[in-house]
Amino acid sequence: MSTILDKEFTISGEYYLNTVDTSVSIGLNLSDQTNELKNKEAWTRIIDYTLVGWGLDPHHLEDDGLEPPNIDIIAFTINLAKALRDGGTSAPLRVVPNGEGGIVFEKRSGPFFVSLEINADESIEYIEFENSKIVERVKFHLPA
Repeated sequence: MSTILDKEFTISGEYYLNTVDTSVSIGLNLSDQTNELKNKEAWTRIIDYTLVGWGLDPHHLEDDGLEPPNIDIIAFTINLAKALRDGGTSAPLRVVPNGEGGIVFEKRSGPFFVSLEINADESIEYIEFENSKIVERVKFHLPA
C-alpha cells in the first residue's frame, strides 16, 4: 500500500496530517477527472462548433422545405447546453435540427436511447426509450 500525507484544515485554521491510500484513491480520482474532462470537452465542441456554426449560418441547414433553427433558438440551446455541461450531464452523441425550427440532442447507451428536443417555442421534450419502447416522456418549459 502506498500512502501520502494529506494536510486537512479545521475551521479554526489548524491542520492535521492524514494518510491516504493512493493505490486506490488516486486511480479512481484520475479516471473520474479524465472522464469529466472528456465530457466537458465534448460539450464544448458541440457548443463552439456545431451550435455556434449554425448560428453563424443557419440557412445552410435549409433543405427541402425544412425549417432551420433561428438565432434565438440556437442561443437558447447554447445556454441549455452550457447548463447541462456544467451540471455534469453526459454529452449527446448527436445534435441535429428537428426540421421544425428546433434542435435535438440524442444519445444511446446499451438498450437505452434518449432524445432531448428543444422546440422552436423553447419548450423541451425529453423522451427515453428502452429497447425501442418509450419508458419516459416529459414536455416542459424552463422558468424564465
